[in-house]
Amino acid sequence: MSTSALSAEILANEIPLYDGVKKSATQIEADQKFIDTAIKVAGNRKSAVDQMVAAGWDAINKNDTALAIRRFNQGFLLEPKDYRIYWGLGIASSIKNDYERSQALFVKGYTLNQQDERFLSDYGFSIQQQALFLAQTKKIDPRAKFLEAKKIYQKAIELKPGQALPHARLAVILFYQGDCVSCLKEVAIAKTAGGEGLDPRFLKDLKNTCPG
Repeated sequence: MSTSALSAEILANEIPLYDGVKKSATQIEADQKFIDTAIKVAGNRKSAVDQMVAAGWDAINKNDTALAIRRFNQGFLLEPKDYRIYWGLGIASSIKNDYERSQALFVKGYTLNQQDERFLSDYGFSIQQQALFLAQTKKIDPRAKFLEAKKIYQKAIELKPGQALPHARLAVILFYQGDCVSCLKEVAIAKTAGGEGLDPRFLKDLKNTCPG
């Protein structure tokens, strides 16, 4: 394989779901070989998918989004109906500020599973980050996006009350909406639940803006 062909193949592997890539017969054959080998090594298809998902999250935690996309894409080859694939790829796309793609991926994951509060917390956060990005770069009013994220957070809270993360992220939305009373309430709940998702910089801004 030539260097240019190899580079093109690597690039294709780093596009979530190989979107827009027309695979050659050789690539399709290689995909099937990967699937067969992964299942054989893992023992079954589910274990193989679990391994790819775990590897994808490990890469995200190490700030290697290119590797994360490759691993989640491999998971997609193994099981395209696993919502965790779209979750991971949605996060990776959001990290790259590719919010349109991120939202499309989260929407697909949402159609497959609406009962995972952590997935919903990340889905809402992706919408929230997109709102802030658009407000800062394109001067677009973020209020509609904030409302969309707020609904997702509230669904996460309904599914599993008492988890810190959705409360912490909802607090940020309320802060931007100027609702200090509700914001402080959500922060208090998040702190009681362990404080996950509470950014010290946000808490500092909150203390200056909404003393309570």
